[in-house]
Amino acid sequence: VLAGFEASMYAFVFNWTPSLTDGAALPPDLGSVFSTLMLAYMSGSLVFQLFGGRTDGQDGSQVLTALPPLRWALVLAPLALLVPALSLQSLPAGGVERTALVLAGFVAFEFCCGLYMPAVSAVKGALVPEGLRSSVYATYRVPMNGMVLVVLLSDFPPDSTLLGCVGLVALAA
Repeated sequence: VLAGFEASMYAFVFNWTPSLTDGAALPPDLGSVFSTLMLAYMSGSLVFQLFGGRTDGQDGSQVLTALPPLRWALVLAPLALLVPALSLQSLPAGGVERTALVLAGFVAFEFCCGLYMPAVSAVKGALVPEGLRSSVYATYRVPMNGMVLVVLLSDFPPDSTLLGCVGLVALAA
């Protein structure tokens, strides 16, 4: 779950700008786009605080309250990335509709990332013993970094990379 979702997040980081600017007659202001994506991420974190953010439980209740938002993030994230992936493949480059759909999918994905991160942190914090955390976290980062390297070194076009991310996130779900 961790490696697939987080590898998709890192691959997304390298592909959002070319997805929005390649072939665009008038590329969007990337500073405004980045701000919008960060706002969506923060909104996801705030939704976690509202619906699953109880972190005072030492008896496993922390995991139970974090699981519903985590499930929602894992279910919605591949759907969110599917919209830009299909838009990049099927709509003509430079069109306003294509840019709007790609951006909307990216905003939805960032919202899911904002929901995912605090939820998975709560689950990991409750399930992984303190003395083993660094070893366990380092172990799951090996496949995650491998997946990200494959994406970066293979030089796939953004639509193919996003479809691969959809697959990774869907497997994580």
